[in-house]
Amino acid sequence: MQASRSSAAFFLALCWFLFETTSTASAQRHDTGSSPPTAPPSKLETPRPVLPSTPDLGALAFITDNVPVSAPQALAAQMRDSDDLTRAGALVAVGAPAWYLEQGSIPTPRSVRLDLLPLGDSRKLDAILTVELDHHIVSAILLPRPARPQAPTNGQSSVKLLGKSQPPPPTQWYRIASVIYPISSANPSTSIQRLLLTSRSLINPARYTAVYHTITDGPNRDFKETEVRLQIFSGHAVITAGFTSRQRSCDAAAQNPCEITRRWLQPDPSDPRHRFLLVTATGYQQRGERGRPIAHTRIFEDSHLRTFLCQPLSFSNATLQFEPLSGPTACSNLHDTEPDPPLH
Repeated sequence: MQASRSSAAFFLALCWFLFETTSTASAQRHDTGSSPPTAPPSKLETPRPVLPSTPDLGALAFITDNVPVSAPQALAAQMRDSDDLTRAGALVAVGAPAWYLEQGSIPTPRSVRLDLLPLGDSRKLDAILTVELDHHIVSAILLPRPARPQAPTNGQSSVKLLGKSQPPPPTQWYRIASVIYPISSANPSTSIQRLLLTSRSLINPARYTAVYHTITDGPNRDFKETEVRLQIFSGHAVITAGFTSRQRSCDAAAQNPCEITRRWLQPDPSDPRHRFLLVTATGYQQRGERGRPIAHTRIFEDSHLRTFLCQPLSFSNATLQFEPLSGPTACSNLHDTEPDPPLH
């Protein structure tokens, strides 16, 4: 009994000591007398991530699908067949708008272009079949896949014979995506050659990228050109980047010059396989300055663009897009920092 009372007394004394110590320390931290209060620990500023923006498609419509079609060479020939049903089937195969099938007479494309190139990670060539119609340019992304082997019929054996090589399985083509661009017949400059370019992939030089360019006209000779990049990953067509590549903007109410912008994607020299730069060049042009014919060339435009911004990017294997690592900062043109070469 005596031991129990001693333990209880010791416990009460310990609690009182802790209370007094805590109260004293608290009073010292918040005392407003001669000793200044101790500031709470500052919270570390966490850098805000630069979120990837949704790729700008401009006037393009991008539709994904998985539809079995004929071989691209056969589809290209069917587009110019004299039979309406044959042409209609080819238009359906590339994903043309249904409007063209409801007008009675099935149109013959003005132009047909077939590109065979490695867009994906397989060893076979993929295909881009692009057709120019009266009001649209339709570009179908076609992917070859080995056809499923058929089960042996009665009387046939599925056992491979020794010494005899089996023929390769036939290839089945699929339309995995369609890119549709509405055009105006009044604009003769619109063509497949202006819409679609192909270039080496920045992330894998052994592959290619389909690069689409569309232009939207505005008032005061303004325009906006959009660049959209497309590749194939694991059998799926993916838009890896979309941004304004060229732009001319004028203010009708002001007398300021028109702003000219060019933007392009290039490897970062510090790590060209993993890091990239989205370069923005800006310059100005007088409102009434139409210039000579050379003014419409890229060399003349480049000579007027003297302000450069570079935004570092990396390719994300999760989103399959070029994502920013930080915001754009000022950068210089490599040619501006080098001495001019001799003229002789």
